[in-house]
Amino acid sequence: MQRDLPSALTGGPRNSEASHRRLAHTRRLLARLTAGAATLALGLTLAVPAWADELNDERDRIAQDLTSAQAKVDTDVKTLANASSALAQSQGRLEAAKKQLAETQRLLAVAEQKDKDAATRWATAQDDLETAKAAVVEGERTVAAQQQEVGSVARTQYQQRSGMVGIGMVVTGSSTGDINNRIQWSTTVFDSTQAEMDKLQELQRQLVAAQDRQATIEKQMAKERADAAANLATRQQLTLAASQQQASIAALVQSNASLEAAAEQQLAASESQAKALAGEQRDVESRISDRMARQQAEDARQREANRQADEEAMTSRSRAESDAARAKAEAEAAAERARPAEDKAESNSEPAREAAPAPAPAAAEASSPFILPVQGRLTSRYGMRLHPVLKVWKLHDGTDYAASCGTPMRAAADGVVAERYYNAGYGNRLMIDHGRVNGQFVTTGYNHATRYTVGVGQRVKKGDVIGYVGTTGYSTGCHLHLMTWVNGKVVNPQTLF
Repeated sequence: MQRDLPSALTGGPRNSEASHRRLAHTRRLLARLTAGAATLALGLTLAVPAWADELNDERDRIAQDLTSAQAKVDTDVKTLANASSALAQSQGRLEAAKKQLAETQRLLAVAEQKDKDAATRWATAQDDLETAKAAVVEGERTVAAQQQEVGSVARTQYQQRSGMVGIGMVVTGSSTGDINNRIQWSTTVFDSTQAEMDKLQELQRQLVAAQDRQATIEKQMAKERADAAANLATRQQLTLAASQQQASIAALVQSNASLEAAAEQQLAASESQAKALAGEQRDVESRISDRMARQQAEDARQREANRQADEEAMTSRSRAESDAARAKAEAEAAAERARPAEDKAESNSEPAREAAPAPAPAAAEASSPFILPVQGRLTSRYGMRLHPVLKVWKLHDGTDYAASCGTPMRAAADGVVAERYYNAGYGNRLMIDHGRVNGQFVTTGYNHATRYTVGVGQRVKKGDVIGYVGTTGYSTGCHLHLMTWVNGKVVNPQTLF
């Protein structure tokens, strides 16, 4: 596997004139050193590229702004989360209030129906009571009349009743038939009297029944009156409760509207911040492309310099070889002329050809040079997902590994720290250029760290501790958001790891 680390890059995204002067001065100092010291100094130059100073200067200039931005972003995220939570809670209270109002209205409807039913029963009972009262009055009148009739009969019978009545009825008859008629008449009189008495008793029984019915109706009406009074109190309470609940619902609706407006406003701000993140991503890709272009230009310049040096060396060597060959030929010619003729006989055999060197065996394909920066649980893969904070579908441009805050993060491979700064969405960011890997320019990014231990321009080895896991920026917990760029375009990290 071919893998070339980036050389010392000359210039940055916005290299200053001072940086060029410092670089020229450094080169002049290096020219005065011995060969060994110059080599060491060159290594140090490679470890700290010139464009690192510009990034550090820029980072220092905007440090205060970044701190304020981080605080504002953290506040905005918390405000959005609180607004969403408050809206959800308010909606829950609104639904509960609506259900309570519906139950109150149902109970009120039941109470109103009870009132209607009670009114109907009361009207019917009132009619029945009037009828019962009329029946009692009529019964009392009829009983009184019957009592008077029975009294009249009783008085008549009493006046006519004596010891001689029976004898008179017998002896005064002119014949036996007449006596029988008199006895029959007497029996009829007594029977009529008993019938009047029986009728009186029946009328008295009917009167008592009518009085009992009247008392029952009056008792029932008293109960209905008490129930109606209790139901009226219940109705009044339910009506008041329903009015209060309606007022509460109106307040909750108004509160929901305010909370929803606040949440929408905050969401709009968050979406604006999400667009800013997209712009940040484009800027990162642009800066990586710039570094690639500078690296390619430097490589091309180095190749051209090497080519020219090789050509000069070849030219010098060719002249030297030509001069040596000419001198040798002249010497051989002079010697030839000085030799006897018989010694000039030469064998016509051709010189043996040198065997071509055997081709070197192809190098075995090496394994991937990348390692995972942290040993953590993979919690979110690269691809489209519902953002846990913004609640919108967007590209998750890396792979998340859950790890405790403070867990060491290690360099995924050898490389040079290209960028280190703070961003509202990604929090603390660090990017390492790994140079060409299999012919492709690879960069890795480490986001949300609590802090870093390496600086821009520093060369790192695979496995070196470069920082510690954190939860800065748009983050819901301690984790590493690992990103990778190949030829300046963000790709799925799992294609490399």
